[in-house]
Amino acid sequence: MENAWETLLATMARSIEKHQLLKPGQAVLLAVSGGADSMVLLHGLHTLGYAVSVVHIDHQTRAGASTEDAQFVQDQAVKLGLPCQVYNWDQDKSNPGDSFEMAARDFRYQCYEEQAQELGITAIATGHHGDDQAETVLMRILRGTSLKGLTGIPNTRPLGVNQVIRPLLECRHTLIEEALRERSIPWREDASNQDAQFSRNRIRNGLIPLLEEQHNPQLVEALLRMRDTLQDDCELLDALAEDVATHVLRNGMLLRAPFRKEPKALQHRILLRWAWELGAKPEHERIEAAVVFVCSGDTGARFDLGRGVQLIAAVDKVTQVQAEDTAAPAPATLEVPGQIQFAGRAFNASVEQRPTNLDIKSACSATRQLFDANKINNNLILRTRVEGDVFTPLGMTGSRKLKEVLIDRQVPVQERDAIPLLCDGMELLWIVGHQPSAKAAVDDTTTKLLIVEVHNEAE
Repeated sequence: MENAWETLLATMARSIEKHQLLKPGQAVLLAVSGGADSMVLLHGLHTLGYAVSVVHIDHQTRAGASTEDAQFVQDQAVKLGLPCQVYNWDQDKSNPGDSFEMAARDFRYQCYEEQAQELGITAIATGHHGDDQAETVLMRILRGTSLKGLTGIPNTRPLGVNQVIRPLLECRHTLIEEALRERSIPWREDASNQDAQFSRNRIRNGLIPLLEEQHNPQLVEALLRMRDTLQDDCELLDALAEDVATHVLRNGMLLRAPFRKEPKALQHRILLRWAWELGAKPEHERIEAAVVFVCSGDTGARFDLGRGVQLIAAVDKVTQVQAEDTAAPAPATLEVPGQIQFAGRAFNASVEQRPTNLDIKSACSATRQLFDANKINNNLILRTRVEGDVFTPLGMTGSRKLKEVLIDRQVPVQERDAIPLLCDGMELLWIVGHQPSAKAAVDDTTTKLLIVEVHNEAE
């Protein structure tokens, strides 16, 4: 392959521009393992003029080889005149219920966030490439997945107030290695990439070569083309569903007549998003059955979405409530930083320095809120409502009864007791999924952010 290095740089630059991953000269924290993909990304981003800082995780594995990898990465960063931070992982301190891969991944991303905060950087780059993408898509095909699942690894995703970016997703691994050889750039080989106990390795080293030999020599390219096409389709369907939802979902209720008229693909997306709002995470078969229930269920009938969430059919609408036999959860303390399960959802709290370019409006959503950490006085408490709760909505100065706020927001009475409330001590900070309080609001004086994120299940 001639001029592999120039081809790789051009492909990276196009991907960065196409997906708006970085602005010219922007500071970026790069996760460097020492392998071929991360080394080509290190030299590539540096050559393209970005302000690169390096972070490396030593997993303390492979009989000392991982420590040699860490030293290699540090040496390479020094040669380029770039700062480098190495973190050492103590597996004994991980959650005993997690697999090695999951625990290691969680530690890595925790370190990435910590180092990005330390340096005031909001973009974190990883070396996932086109072959990783193809492997991911094939793995999901084998186990069964949705259209969204077939879109594989996203080019970018949020991580707290940061963005994880993948500039190499349009580059094949063969191009990466050829570019490194052409420029005499060294890299490290991780022997665990050949370990057949990991399913990805079996697919990479066994299944894909077999399929290429016996069925399609261009299998990886075919999977990548399919992924790109499905990504476009998925984005269109998601946008259509978002638009239709504004007409179908009203005041916490789903209107049956307009819902029946929509294509099944949009019905599925609307109902799935609605289920997530109360913490249900139904499988494909249950959502399919729920669509049938909404369209044709008898008046007064109920449908179980799971995790204590039920649908109740009326003549012209369907409401969503917590099951009557689901007891209110006991109040729970949310450590900072920390994560806890409450009311069927996972809550994660972290503290970060405020980025200079923070857009507070776009950073907040129904599942993520930012607060001024210096204005929090007590422990963070998660609970449900109690008699006498008052609330000062963001943008207002006077307090109102929580009941009145929920009535104004047209939250159905059946749902009010199930809504999680995030509190500073007993003082309300956030009606989760609905509205933040004026207390601890981020303003021009804020220097440190408290970030609280809600997930349907622990990640």
